[in-house]
Amino acid sequence: MIIQNDQRRGPEPITTREAQAWLCIGPDKGRDFWETQRWSTHQELFWEDLWMLIGLAPCQPSAFIEELKRPLWETKKVAEYISKTPKVVAAWHKKSTYPTGFSSPALVVGPRKKLWLPIEVEAYRHGQHFTQIAKSIRRRRGQESPRLRQTTEPLVTLDPLTE
Repeated sequence: MIIQNDQRRGPEPITTREAQAWLCIGPDKGRDFWETQRWSTHQELFWEDLWMLIGLAPCQPSAFIEELKRPLWETKKVAEYISKTPKVVAAWHKKSTYPTGFSSPALVVGPRKKLWLPIEVEAYRHGQHFTQIAKSIRRRRGQESPRLRQTTEPLVTLDPLTE
């Protein structure tokens, strides 16, 4: 739900299971994740919390709310969607070199787990229409879309091996 005026959050909190599905993590990695974020599994969690975690603004245009609730994509799904092998996508990340227009992962959960926003991957493959949508997603103040800033750094890294 979009945040309107002084309303800070949507009316319904999401479950830990829904959050884990969005993040493509199971219960074990989920416990580590919640601990890293200093969130309790009993604490109420809202979509806005997850969006802010990956650098998005908590207030999004209503047209994008359902799009942003789609689960993040893992390397395998990204590779399949853009007709590459997972090894190619992993090599891009390892070398910090991405093709023009391809975004860095929104979240790095572990040494082998990188997650992308589906709309940004779709923008790379399909061009103009999806690119306009991806550019319209509101970022937190001072953070541009990975597609616009062309950086190779993820917005959030939970990988203890990465500095």
